[in-house]
Amino acid sequence: MDQTKMKYAAYRAAGVCVQCGKESTADGRVRCRTCLEYNNQWRKDYIRRAGGKVHRIRKAYEQKMVNEGRCVACSGPLREEDAGYVRCINCREGSTRKRGV
Repeated sequence: MDQTKMKYAAYRAAGVCVQCGKESTADGRVRCRTCLEYNNQWRKDYIRRAGGKVHRIRKAYEQKMVNEGRCVACSGPLREEDAGYVRCINCREGSTRKRGV
């Protein structure tokens, strides 16, 4: 394991922000509130600067995958039980596990 991964694991285990390494983490997160707010604002500014280009590219990619009958998250094939969804069952279950639903 390289030094960056070791540092990340140590910060995470200690409950310290993995980005700044200074503050304790926000509830159920690996970053502190300050870093979360900074990252959120940076993303908003990035999307604003790109003029919606990021959104258009993502939507075009998703549409291409749907047309090909593939999952938009993992590019795996969509099966019969995935009818009406754009994500396969594995990706749908994985995203609900991450949210804690």
